[in-house]
Amino acid sequence: MKEKLKISINGFGPTADQAPLDDPTWTKMGLPWDDSWEKFDILYEMHEKNVLELSSPIILTEVWTGTTVQTKAHRPLMYWKILKDLSMDKSKKLYMQDAYWGGVLAYPYEKVIKATRDYFISSITYMLSHAISMAPDEIALFGVDLMPDEEWDYQRSCIEYLLGLAEGRGINISLPEGSALLKFQSKPVRFGAIFIEYEKRYGILGATEQKFERWT
Repeated sequence: MKEKLKISINGFGPTADQAPLDDPTWTKMGLPWDDSWEKFDILYEMHEKNVLELSSPIILTEVWTGTTVQTKAHRPLMYWKILKDLSMDKSKKLYMQDAYWGGVLAYPYEKVIKATRDYFISSITYMLSHAISMAPDEIALFGVDLMPDEEWDYQRSCIEYLLGLAEGRGINISLPEGSALLKFQSKPVRFGAIFIEYEKRYGILGATEQKFERWT
């Protein structure tokens, strides 16, 4: 019997800790600047080469721990060297925009676009599109939560399009409970002259008391 191909796509959101990182039955896709990169089988660095060669990463936070200043950046210090070392690891695959040096794989645009379309809006969509082109039995997303009003919410439409495409091809899609993907999001919507908020699905008010705000 042919072994099922199961692919997990891993991001940084709260549900990342639910990923099957230690389960060898999953092929794990992730990002080289993720702290868990060593447990990923396939990694993607899809930013422009000139951006990656910038001398210093963007600092996100700096915290005094009581003994030292701990800095968290968008990517690790010496990231370019980390990528080069990673590309020499025979147990992993590293995809980039092009095969910039030995050990790096050029992203297979032609194959992927033929299977999906030329629609890439984030690193996650590069991974998801590539996964779909492999025709797996199952794709699961962890740490790709895209909650409303968060910084990465703009990526949701592209990712949900790809998930719908995958389901239409018979690929099983698994999403953790904490993810907003493919789930109804309750937001105030205009109905005539008032704003109302539906629960669970459009058109259902639910049991929660609410005051209708009149639009002017």
